[in-house]
Amino acid sequence: MSRIPGAIHIPSLDEALDRRSEWDLLPPRQAKFHDNRDEYPESKFIHPDGREAVFDGITGQLVTDERYMGTYNYINPAPEPRSFFDVGGAVAYIGRGMGHIVVDVVPYLIGGNVRGAN
Repeated sequence: MSRIPGAIHIPSLDEALDRRSEWDLLPPRQAKFHDNRDEYPESKFIHPDGREAVFDGITGQLVTDERYMGTYNYINPAPEPRSFFDVGGAVAYIGRGMGHIVVDVVPYLIGGNVRGAN
């Protein structure tokens, strides 16, 4: 994907999957609002700066349909704890999860993808 000065860069699927990338793949459970619910689930990635990228489960192309495309997070969800004993991970998951629901998910459910293309 080309980089245009001043534009928000959204990666290709290969760029997002690169181990050196800052993009994190979310589990399907954390991507349910961006999945078109066919038999090929979409892949949702988040970046530490709040950007999201959602890729079609069949083509691997960036999803541009406003119903399913990536949005912007003011508070990114935390990864699920690695084990029952991962107390710090559980605290981050619950705390950031609650913030993400209140600040990002509820407005999305009320108004849809109203934050624009970037």
